[in-house]
Parts: sequence; C-alpha cells; structure tokens
Amino acid sequence: MANIAADLSASSSDFWRKRSKALEAELAEARRRAEAADAEQRRIADGAARVARLKPAELPAEIGRLVASAGPFDAWIVALSERGDLRVEAASPGAPAAALVLDARSALFDSFSRTTPVSRLSGTPPGAPYCEDRIFPRVGFSSYLCLPLGLPFASGVIALAAHQSIDPAAARRAEAMAAQLAPTIDAFTLRREMRTQHALVQSLALRLYGAIDAERARIARDLHDDQAQLMTAARIAIEAPRPKARRILREIEQTLRTRLRNLRPATIGRATLKASLEGERRRLIDAGLEARLLRVADARALSRPLQNVCWQVAREAVSNIIRHARARHVELSLERAGDFVRLKVIDDGRGARRTRRTENLGMGLSGLAERVALIGGTLRVDSQAGGTCVVAEIPALPRASRGRKRKR
Repeated sequence: MANIAADLSASSSDFWRKRSKALEAELAEARRRAEAADAEQRRIADGAARVARLKPAELPAEIGRLVASAGPFDAWIVALSERGDLRVEAASPGAPAAALVLDARSALFDSFSRTTPVSRLSGTPPGAPYCEDRIFPRVGFSSYLCLPLGLPFASGVIALAAHQSIDPAAARRAEAMAAQLAPTIDAFTLRREMRTQHALVQSLALRLYGAIDAERARIARDLHDDQAQLMTAARIAIEAPRPKARRILREIEQTLRTRLRNLRPATIGRATLKASLEGERRRLIDAGLEARLLRVADARALSRPLQNVCWQVAREAVSNIIRHARARHVELSLERAGDFVRLKVIDDGRGARRTRRTENLGMGLSGLAERVALIGGTLRVDSQAGGTCVVAEIPALPRASRGRKRKR
C-alpha cells in the first residue's frame, strides 16, 4: 500500500510539473503575442504620425510603402480621388500602373466605389472579372489585395500585389494600417479639393472683374457715341411740328428700350429649358445649318439657376458654331444621367487646332467651364478636324419647394 501511495504521489507531482511548464509556455506565448501586437500598434501609430507630417507631394508614395510594409507584398499602387475621378498617384517599381484602366471592370475601382476590400489571396480563379486578374499575372504577380483608403467615404484605394499567395494575417495587418491612415488621407483629399475650388474661385473672380470693366467701357463708349445723336434728335423734336415731334420722340424711346434690353443678362426668363433649346435650334437653322434637337429630359424639377446654366452652355456652343465652326449639321440633346443632367452639342465643323483646354475655344466657354465646376459639374470639349463635341454634366439639384398659402 505504501508503494502504491508513493507511486500515486510521484505521478501527481510529475503531472503538475508538466502542467505548470505547459501553463508557463502558454503564458509566455500570450505575453509574446501581446508584445507583438503592442509593437505592431506602435508601428502603425508611428507610421501614421510620420505620414501626417509629410508634404502633400510625398504623401501618396509614403502611404503605399507604409501599407505594403504590413506584409510580404512585392508591389503597390495608390489611386486617390480628385473631384470624383479616381487616378493613380503613386506606384512602386514594377507595378503595372500604366496598364490599368480605372473603370467598372477594375478591382481598384470596385473596392473604391463599394468601400470594401477586394482580394485574390491565393491565385486568380478561372473567369475572374477584373482587369487586374489579367494584368497582374503578366508581370509575375499571382495574388493581390485592394483596400479602400479613407472611411466611411473612400478618398482613394491601394492595390497590394505579391508573387506568392498572400497570408490572411498580412492582409489583416494591411487593412489595419489603411484604417489607421484614414484621417490623414481624408484630410489630404479635402485640402486638395479646397485648393482646386479656391483656384477656380480666384480665376472666376478675375474673369468676372475683367468682364465688368470691359462692359463698363463698352457702355461708356456707346453712351458717348449715342448721346450726341439722341440730344440732336431731342432738339429737332422740340423745334419740329407736333406730328414730327411725336415720331422722333417715339424713335428715341424705342432706342432707349433697346439699349436697356441689351444691358440685361442673358437668361431664359419665364421660358422652359426645352423651349430655350428649341430657340437655339432655330437660331442655327436661321444661320443656314441643319440642326436637330434629339431628346430633352424633363427639366422642370431643376432649379431655375441650373436651367439657366444649361441654356447658357448651349447658347455659347451654338454661337461658337455659327461664328467659327463652318459646320453643316448640329445635334443638341439634354438627358438625365443619375444625379446629373448631361447637355451635348455636337457639330461636324472644322474643329479647333488645339483642343486640350476649353480656353482655346474662347473666353465664353472657358468662363462657363469654371462656373459649371463651381456648382460641382464638368464641361468637356472634344474638338478635332471632324467636328466638336461640347458636353456639360451639371448636378441635378432639385428645385426648392414653395408652399402655397391657402385662401380663407
């Protein structure tokens, strides 16, 4: 019995020694993991602080390097949003950034638009839908991960590519790093948008004051030229017989009314936008051109200022066609495209020699492009030897509702 008791005691001691060693090992592993997690958090925080201190021109490339350092990634591409368009800002050597088209078929664009990760962690499956699934393997990358930058509203996106399969833990670390950088990225894109808008406001203000000065000079010149004629006519009316005096005074009144009407800004007044565009079509026909109004979306829900901007763009484009294009056929259209109204004016004229900027097609369209940009829209001019296409996309802000008072 004594031997059995001794054996049991020895077995129990051995069991607890082994158990104690196992617990010590588990505790040491837990401590190591906690220290590694703390070190990773410090590294992420230090990286985010370093990025926040960078100059704007250096920030996209440093974001790519920092997020890529979270795992064994071999290449990266950073694309950021600018006025709603996604464009590549920086890329690592060897990354196929030039071959990418950032549209609906791109994993980068899909991750950006849906603000969710898109990944191929272990190779490309058959029939994969994205252009990256074809482009990345051509340069040796079998796996990639796309992460939105800046949340809850994406300010950009990063693609991380690897020659081998991407470890899910590395993907999680990269996602954590991207999330930590979100405030810095959002601030960067907002500051850039603010600088762009500020430059537009400055440019528009300079053009506005220049136009005001030119208009004042024109009015002063016209008044100076016409004053003598009007005074002479008034003197003749005073000295002439009554019937002739009435006729002269009516002519003076009509001249003054015409002058005042010409001083008023060009607006559609009480007319509908469709009727105003139809008026531009008739103006083209009167100038000897064939003109068609293809389709006109219902614009009654638009505010009057936005309808006026649409008409002013069409009016300026039509004026350019009549004066310069030497066109034979012109097409006008107005359609809804999601939250925007798209106005198109297309002609088959000689186009412009230099076409990359709207300024080359005159001060009128250039000033309108800035005005459209200030309300969140875009105005593009594609002009070549075969003709010109003017496209204005203007946000379809709803007309303010007006309550009607009930009659008692």
